[in-house]
Amino acid sequence: MSNSAKPELSPIFMQHNTGTFTIRARTGNYCLFHDPPENFWHFHEYFETCLVISGTGKHHLEKSEIDLKAGDLFIANPGAFHLISSYDTKDLYLAFFCMEIIQNHEPDKNSKIDTLIVNFLANHHLVSHNNEMQLNFLNLLKRHRKDIGDECYQQNLLAWILEAIFSLTSDKVKPLSEAADTKQKKLQKALEYIEGHLQKEIRVIDIANFINASERTTRRIFQELTGKTIIHVINEQKMKYIAHLLHQKYTLTQCADRMNNMSPAQLSKLFKKITGISPKNYIESIKQPIYHPKLLKNNI
Repeated sequence: MSNSAKPELSPIFMQHNTGTFTIRARTGNYCLFHDPPENFWHFHEYFETCLVISGTGKHHLEKSEIDLKAGDLFIANPGAFHLISSYDTKDLYLAFFCMEIIQNHEPDKNSKIDTLIVNFLANHHLVSHNNEMQLNFLNLLKRHRKDIGDECYQQNLLAWILEAIFSLTSDKVKPLSEAADTKQKKLQKALEYIEGHLQKEIRVIDIANFINASERTTRRIFQELTGKTIIHVINEQKMKYIAHLLHQKYTLTQCADRMNNMSPAQLSKLFKKITGISPKNYIESIKQPIYHPKLLKNNI
């Protein structure tokens, strides 16, 4: 990837409190997928939002891929393994941004912004098309900070982020219901249980007991709100943990030792099934990263 001949986005961090939610965002940069025409399989702990300025390419996800063209806005969710490429044309040119959304308290059901963000977090598109407004906002972000001042620049960045959220969610926005709110809370609580037991055997019945729901209801909540089975989500979270260990230069045997009753061979097979790449190839891919934006939490 090369962007040496392209202008750079002014680096800035923005934090905006809506009351219910805190939105944290930072500008990334421009990226031209030419030589090489791809980055590597990776994931982030934040939303990575990208806007295609010109060219064509693909956004590869664990189980699917999305065709990209100029004007497309696409997003990688926190923890989602993904790769961006332009193998055929080697001309994909995009700008990327990093974003976190933190919930501070219960959403206000009468607030339009709360409804928008809740619906975005619950279920949003991975790509939207014909984003002319986003391209216009991008022109504002090309201006140097010293020319317009930090406050104005942060407002431009906030406008870009909110328009991105709206673009990816606009046809899904529905009024908040108590039932949907309850399901979302149970899902969040279940995910917290999984995160706290990654090195142990995780049974669905234990998660169900933790969130005070039946096993059947628990499975249905995961399928409805994530589009995945609860077993897949458990394995997905475990493999993200393993990927983190591999980044820390743990060997596959050391990683397996941290997992309950799992041999290196079993771990390798599950890792490839979930991520689409073997641990060996994953280790090789991170030795020479094309780009890897710093995590937001390291800049707050």
